[in-house]
Amino acid sequence: MTGLDFLNSCPPFIESRGFTLETAQALMAALDHPQDKVKTIHITGTNGKGSTGAILASMIYASGATVGHYTSPHLTSVTERCLINGLPVPEQELDRALLKVMNVSNEHQLTPSYFEAITAAAFLVFAEKNLDYVVTEVGLGGRLDATNTIKASELSLVTTIALDHTTFLGNSLTLIAAEKAGVMRRGKLCLVGPVSEEPETMLVEMATVRGAHLELLGVDFELDRSLRFFYFQGEKCQLDLTGFKLLGEHQLHNLALAVRAALALGIHREFIEQGAIAARWPGRLEEFNYGNPPRRVILDGAHNVQGVEALLEFCSTLKGPIVFICSILAHKDWPGMLSRVKNFLETRQSALIIWTKSENPQALDPDELRAFFQTGEVIPNPKLALDCAATKSPEAATILIFGSLYLLGDLRAHIAGNKFSTIITA
Repeated sequence: MTGLDFLNSCPPFIESRGFTLETAQALMAALDHPQDKVKTIHITGTNGKGSTGAILASMIYASGATVGHYTSPHLTSVTERCLINGLPVPEQELDRALLKVMNVSNEHQLTPSYFEAITAAAFLVFAEKNLDYVVTEVGLGGRLDATNTIKASELSLVTTIALDHTTFLGNSLTLIAAEKAGVMRRGKLCLVGPVSEEPETMLVEMATVRGAHLELLGVDFELDRSLRFFYFQGEKCQLDLTGFKLLGEHQLHNLALAVRAALALGIHREFIEQGAIAARWPGRLEEFNYGNPPRRVILDGAHNVQGVEALLEFCSTLKGPIVFICSILAHKDWPGMLSRVKNFLETRQSALIIWTKSENPQALDPDELRAFFQTGEVIPNPKLALDCAATKSPEAATILIFGSLYLLGDLRAHIAGNKFSTIITA
């Protein structure tokens, strides 16, 4: 059995033992705590973790340091979860690390979940490479996430807080904020992005309890809309971030968090500027040309209400017709997501939607989505849906694919091959 075979045999979640850290802690201990052999920046949040992490990793790399980035889920290959200097780790290296995880699991009679196993393997790879920093994204919540086996991160970030994964994290913003506060560490800085009053109150309270130093976007630090000035600690810092390429208003919040984190790490302004310009994040308002004649295609990983709201804010800036292609997993708040899209379409006469189904077994039947929405065309095969959109839409149209990262994974490889990089180098 290969390491990747072992990973794919691991259950996605083990309901019988619930949502706990016990197995992850035992696994990391058996592997001699690889997560504590690297300097880690720990990022949690409902949305924006990946983009913020990619921007920060790019800034660290621009400074001349080596940097790992642990992220999830992947789009086309599991190696995308374990990035080194912006590129996926070679499959053979990840496989070797997974074999170590398998052998230790068997020796200690542990049954890790898929996420616990890949988290342990990623930290083995990062520790072996002796990287300068690792940007680590939480998979779910924070307090009980497998990444929270880290003893002492350099700093932590909370990007956003919204209702998602409520079965595990709680059904209120306050409860979810308390879970995400689990990444805070005593005596360390925790940066918080745009959150509403309810979760902010809980984060402030938890920072006091946990002894963390809290800074809030818009209160303690802020990026000027011109992208030329950054304010923090009562100072006005001049920066030229005008070459920043990530699309969407929400990315400016992610950029501000990354800038403040980079400054906290002592990264020079010149490298912050270079890193911001070089940063990319596949699958988040990622733009391609597809078809003949070519159509503008945008892939976006919006898969919850907050993500869809940010996506539609971007869509409101588009000119010309829009064709949406959508698939959603059954456990998501898909009625909430689609009600936002429906309200948007009522303001745009030149927009239509195609319902499809990703290869994920949890994907909703597109006929069910169509019945709820009461309009649109059903094309279950994602590739055929894309081809139909490219063939039937006007040349000036934008084709926007959203609803599930699994749908993006199905189509991104079809559009762009397996090219994946989060840092553009000369």
